[in-house]
Amino acid sequence: MASSSLSRAHHVAALLVAFACATAADLSAQPARDTPAQVPRGAAATPSGRIAGRVVTADTGRPVQRARVRLSAAELPGGRGALTDSDGMFDFTELPAGRYTLTVSKSGFVNISFGQRRPLQPGTPLQLNDAQQLQGIELRLPRGSVIAGQILDEVGDPLPGASVRVLEYRYAQGSRQLVPVGSAITDDRGAYRVWGLNPGEYYVSAAARNFDVGSRGFPGGGRGRGGPPRTPNVGVSGPDATAPNESPEQTGYAPTFFPGVESAAEARPIALGLSAEVPEVTFSVLLVRKSRVSGRVISSDGEPVSTGNLVLMREGRAPGARA
Repeated sequence: MASSSLSRAHHVAALLVAFACATAADLSAQPARDTPAQVPRGAAATPSGRIAGRVVTADTGRPVQRARVRLSAAELPGGRGALTDSDGMFDFTELPAGRYTLTVSKSGFVNISFGQRRPLQPGTPLQLNDAQQLQGIELRLPRGSVIAGQILDEVGDPLPGASVRVLEYRYAQGSRQLVPVGSAITDDRGAYRVWGLNPGEYYVSAAARNFDVGSRGFPGGGRGRGGPPRTPNVGVSGPDATAPNESPEQTGYAPTFFPGVESAAEARPIALGLSAEVPEVTFSVLLVRKSRVSGRVISSDGEPVSTGNLVLMREGRAPGARA
């Protein structure tokens, strides 16, 4: 009887040991309740780099609001852009490690890049490491240069409504050409002002609204600025209807370069420094005799061409040059 009870005791003990081992195995297979969730294998963590700073004017150090800041890198497809706030601040967050180019622009100012020593020269890239915080960057934005003056007519009176262009030489399609970089229209005093220019060497040209002087359409003066009424040429119509007292020769204003010459080869260049202003670029447009070119355009099979454009340009001027 005693041996039987001992045998049952041994059996119960063995069952308890087996149950305890099974429970421990089950508990070890479950994650600990306080262990944070693990990032799935192969999933990329959110970048945590940061580039922040502010934009101020180069001359006074005042904050520049609503300046356009651009950040680009191979590691950041498409790049990022932001506008500065009222304190001139910008802030780019969640950036991956990489080599970044930081540029800033605003109308009326010269575009600059971080680390740039002079306008139009390359800047210095920013090297951002993993989770690095680059703060306190300051970009000093210089104001653009200005060319201003007056456009006068053939007798020295102000010429309102004249189109003024500022041009510079650039290489395009393998040749050196004058390219417009700024423009303005003269006001009632004949005054103009072209701003936001980079340092460099520029040429200025002006083209007046080409009303015929002493010709049809405007009484007496041709520009609508007074003169006795014209006697109508009764009984004559069409483009050749001119008054009996009008000369068949017609004159008009030619596109003119500063300081009052007809070609870019004779024009005087204007040198501009950084944030400089040249206020007295004043000259008169040239009054010249107008010529007329007429003809007929036919196709390769001899038929008249009813559609298309005809371009007339000076000899030696490259196609597309507008100087």
